[in-house]
Amino acid sequence: MTFIIVGQATLYFPPHTEEKKQKKKQKKKEVILNFDSFIAEDENSIALSNFVKRIVKLSLKLDNFTVKVLDSTRASLSFAAHGIRLTQEYVVTINADGIGEHCAKLAKFTNHAVKAISSSTIFWEEGERIATESDNSSGVVEEHQSKELSNTNSNVCFRKSKTILPHWLDKKIFNDHQAIYAPEHERYEYNLDLNEEELKVYLGTYFPRSYAEMFCIADNLLQNKCLKKTLEQDEISVLDYGCGTGGEILGLITAIGRHLPHTKISITAIDGNDGALAILKDLVECNPNKNIQVELSVFSQTLGTIEDVEKLAFGKNDYHFILCDKMVCELISKEVLPTNAYAIMAKKLTAFLHENGLLIMLDVTTKDEHSGYFYPQLMNNAINDYVRKSRTIETLLPLSCACHDECRDFCFMQQTFSVSHSHKSNDESRVCYRVLCKKPLKTAIMQGMETANLIHVIHPTKYMQNDDLAICSHSKDNEITIDSFNINL
Repeated sequence: MTFIIVGQATLYFPPHTEEKKQKKKQKKKEVILNFDSFIAEDENSIALSNFVKRIVKLSLKLDNFTVKVLDSTRASLSFAAHGIRLTQEYVVTINADGIGEHCAKLAKFTNHAVKAISSSTIFWEEGERIATESDNSSGVVEEHQSKELSNTNSNVCFRKSKTILPHWLDKKIFNDHQAIYAPEHERYEYNLDLNEEELKVYLGTYFPRSYAEMFCIADNLLQNKCLKKTLEQDEISVLDYGCGTGGEILGLITAIGRHLPHTKISITAIDGNDGALAILKDLVECNPNKNIQVELSVFSQTLGTIEDVEKLAFGKNDYHFILCDKMVCELISKEVLPTNAYAIMAKKLTAFLHENGLLIMLDVTTKDEHSGYFYPQLMNNAINDYVRKSRTIETLLPLSCACHDECRDFCFMQQTFSVSHSHKSNDESRVCYRVLCKKPLKTAIMQGMETANLIHVIHPTKYMQNDDLAICSHSKDNEITIDSFNINL
């Protein structure tokens, strides 16, 4: 029983009255914590849920727990009742007895701020930033865009840079192919001579990164209405020269399947490592997505001299996507090609582009020991030189290069991507890339886009640090800031 003294009066609450109040409170709390109506059911959220289940079992050794991935937009009011303002597209909730004591451990493992709503429910946020009432923006952020903030400009809409490896692909590489996550940068600068065990490390470490990079890039490109319309046809053809185990191919397939479902994708994949090609073939054949029909042809080929490059031929000249992913740096480091290798490869590969096709050249951002320049500097200088001399090919991305085609600077551009999978959360990679196309396609895509009188961000990480090197030097005197790698302004 309970006695409370108020002034001169003593109030008595019978036991059953207090018990009723406690039950009422508990019932109210349970209603607030019922998030079932907010559960997200898209491919990313399902993969995220499976990923979280694995890390909880691995890090906390728990068996009796429930994981839910919620749509933040729908769940925002319920969380606001707890004084929590959601800012990212997903909320991960875990319910288990005493789980609130494990926030710090999970925060260290997931690299996120993990918080407790109650002793039995914890949460953290995942995915891209969403628009909130406090944002200084009148528009709504699209599903696949990320809204990043800085002290200098709070309205820069950056291209998507984070994703999750699909659950089926995660299981396939780590279970069936026994992939190993073990970053070892120097050994994997050159990949033609990787043995079976080294391929497992490559598959578990660098394949997911390549998947994320190309998925995010292609996802942004295919959001462009003009480009998407040109690709709305029965078959899309893809050439990947230097494909390795094909992380970038699987990323591109996922993006095409999302934006152009039921389109047949015909892929020509070429690499000098037969073991890598065998893995690629198995992964493509095991894709469970029935909306995607893929026809894959693989060829083994190596480039030992510049004469080998000059002799390259692919049997057709109408590829909608040509990928050249992290292979030019190998040709430079092994001195197969001189430091203008990016221009040599761009000239060769663009000859096989469809009139509405794109060449995506992507590479690492480390330094070339022979020239002393970083690979982004070599890429930008060589490609700018090639485009200036070409009558048919122009730069589409970055937009800074698209509108300053006379530039001769050795710019250092860097884009950071991150991928989460069962063996690592938010695994980051840093790359540079250029997207080239034929002049009529560029004109059609950029019609009505004002890009010349804007500030172009070419290094988002430095931009968040308010570093002047983040900005294209030809655009610093303008007022409005954009992400130079986001085609959807």
